[in-house]
Amino acid sequence: MAAEKPFILPVVVDGTREATALVPEKFREVQWTRLPDPSDAQLLVAHVSRVLANELEPAPEQLSASTRGATAMGSPDSGASRGKPSIAVLPFTNMSGDPEQDYFADGMVEDIITALSRFNQLFVIARNSSFIYKGRAVDVRQVATELRVRYVLKGSVRRSGSRLRVTGQLIDAINGTHLWADKFDGSVDAVFDLQDTITANVVGAIEPTVKKAEVERARLKPPEKLDVYDLYLRALPLIQAFRPAENLAGLDLLNKALALDPKYPPALAHAAWGYEQRITRGWTPAGNDDVGTAAAYARQVAASGTDDAVALVLAGFALAMVTHDWDAGLHMSRRALERNPGCGFVNLMAAFVENFCGDPEQGLALGERARALNPLDPAFFIYLLAGSFSHLFCGRPAQALAFAQRSVTLYADWDSTYWTLVTSYVQLGRLEEARQVLLKLRALAPQLTVSVLRRSLPYRNPASVRMIVEAMATAGLPE
Repeated sequence: MAAEKPFILPVVVDGTREATALVPEKFREVQWTRLPDPSDAQLLVAHVSRVLANELEPAPEQLSASTRGATAMGSPDSGASRGKPSIAVLPFTNMSGDPEQDYFADGMVEDIITALSRFNQLFVIARNSSFIYKGRAVDVRQVATELRVRYVLKGSVRRSGSRLRVTGQLIDAINGTHLWADKFDGSVDAVFDLQDTITANVVGAIEPTVKKAEVERARLKPPEKLDVYDLYLRALPLIQAFRPAENLAGLDLLNKALALDPKYPPALAHAAWGYEQRITRGWTPAGNDDVGTAAAYARQVAASGTDDAVALVLAGFALAMVTHDWDAGLHMSRRALERNPGCGFVNLMAAFVENFCGDPEQGLALGERARALNPLDPAFFIYLLAGSFSHLFCGRPAQALAFAQRSVTLYADWDSTYWTLVTSYVQLGRLEEARQVLLKLRALAPQLTVSVLRRSLPYRNPASVRMIVEAMATAGLPE
């Protein structure tokens, strides 16, 4: 800031990523300051003005530009001010005593940051900011304060001969709680494969872990202090319970969130999904026009231009299931995969869309990837159900039966699982078992008949509909 020397301070005030920003290349050579909440801009202006007026002594030897701005503008937040949980990935510690291993540790952290940045639900601190802590022993609470994040991921790399061990820990820096920890072993002979595997496993564990922690945080927040994001978070476990009463309570919270912000894509998409559940399950309608409401919400997500992969895939799924607009569903589902191919939930819902509207072999591949990315999801029964549908529609009833049997052991009250169980048993000639399973299905869905099923199954391929309808009739479902 020498006299008469102009300078540039690049500031991002929206969700633009550095990698895709259309800015002069010179901007990329300096540290970016992020202000996702534009209301913070005035605070930044005031802070810079004070520095220029020599009213505030900058400390470049201690803090980066991003850290100085963050420290001046407040303490760590929980994500509410940004509308999403915030996380910093610290440089992994090289415990091998071999400086050559730094490249592996640094490369892995960069890959993790890149992969996490694809999750629109997360606010991820850029590498330039988190790497100022490289080689320094710091307390995670200090990191949280300086970078204004709630969650911190740290780890280490150790080499012994040709073997490598990588550990990782995810910490809620506000209260010091360890949310997740794991270790990964591999060989230096396949170092890049190991790096990819670790990245996929770490990212697959972090996203649902952070989401679970955020849901719990919102649950404990006083009702009078709930904002759009909190209402959305509180609705998530209710919509994902797949039960009529919980679903209705979740829709109520989502509609309250949309009353505060009618254009919030995550709330729109989850509400569309919630209405879809009621429509396709035959539950009591939540309103006067559940189909119209679900379709309107899903189309608003499509028209919003959002790059939130979860919102896109849920809206596409709802459109396909509720309006039978299969092409729109496939388009949005595939857009979601382009935005975030590393999200287990996105792969799962895309698998269902492919099963019902597109190519079940592709659905099988997406389902396998979803299970690999998200093996600890509490709703893992749905991941197994996706595999059952894929095998069923590909003409492999024995494999479909195996997946459905595993699914029903995890959750015995999801009616769609029994559709594949009955159909698989009938195709395998095991009619008595099909009849017994049908009894359970009718207890779950007493309103179900052959004509209702024929009319409501949202599958693009008429042969798929006939297969299930005929199997149900064979097992004894009344017309």
